[in-house]
Amino acid sequence: MYLLDVNMLIAVLDPHHEHHDKVVDWFLAKHRDGWATCPLTENGFIRIFGHRNYPNGPADTLVARRLLMRLCAEPGYVFWPDSVSLMDEQRFKRLPDSKHLTDLYLLALAVENKGSLVTLDRRIDASYVAGGEKAYAILTA
Repeated sequence: MYLLDVNMLIAVLDPHHEHHDKVVDWFLAKHRDGWATCPLTENGFIRIFGHRNYPNGPADTLVARRLLMRLCAEPGYVFWPDSVSLMDEQRFKRLPDSKHLTDLYLLALAVENKGSLVTLDRRIDASYVAGGEKAYAILTA
């Protein structure tokens, strides 16, 4: 089971995204194995892709939401509710600066759901999350 981060969701739905082809190829090969969104990734996708300044988006959050809903109708989709807390000292023995907190939260959510966070981001230090190294899936070329 894979939790797609915001950039993965955008890359799937934006045909002009620099990683669109690579991400779509991955998605087509893996989505039937199970994939997920959560409140944070849904919110981030709708906020960014639906913003009027996003160059290839619809400039409308309602349209962005409909596109995401259509994607979530694909086989293998599961919604993961927020079920972890940054205040859990067993899960997060230490915390980085605030720039990476959301990424680490998503990684911990993937661990909680016995899945993996799939991302294009190579800068996440998975060691901040108990079990994070095994659940951190970087999509490479």
